[in-house]
Amino acid sequence: MSDDIRTLGRALDGRGARRARNLRRIGLVVMVGLVVASLLGVFGPSQQATTSAADGWELTLTAPSRTRGGLPAPVTIAVHRAGGFTMKTITIRLNRALFDVADFQTWYPNPSKETGDPQWVEYEFDSPDDDTLLIRLDSRIQPNQVPAVRPVTVWLRTDGAPPLSATVDALVLP
Repeated sequence: MSDDIRTLGRALDGRGARRARNLRRIGLVVMVGLVVASLLGVFGPSQQATTSAADGWELTLTAPSRTRGGLPAPVTIAVHRAGGFTMKTITIRLNRALFDVADFQTWYPNPSKETGDPQWVEYEFDSPDDDTLLIRLDSRIQPNQVPAVRPVTVWLRTDGAPPLSATVDALVLP
């Protein structure tokens, strides 16, 4: 007489049952890990700041380094010059990659002039009274974005200023 008394033809033996149980436990641990990581904000939006400086000028770009479609994605550009600005206007160039993924609501302050070409958009701002021009872009990532890394690059293009640029690579998640 056989020791194998199966009532179901496809029932697992003891070794197969242990393997299936261990795989379920591993799957459960992975799922709990993803939930805990999500609660800690690992997959949420984040900002990154990068600064470039030369000859008394400083350009700082703060932009999303990780974001999702439909979420706010504020961009801040700060131009600082020790001793203040002697020119009437300050010109900033932004690459079009930012405009491909973001919808801009408004600028603070508004640019006085705007021009562009297929790769760049150039904005001219009136010089502030103090030694820092702070530009804030209120924007939101478009909801139809596919996962990609988009470089956000800003150039300072003002007469008398050294050629400064700052870049943040923005990871856009679905």
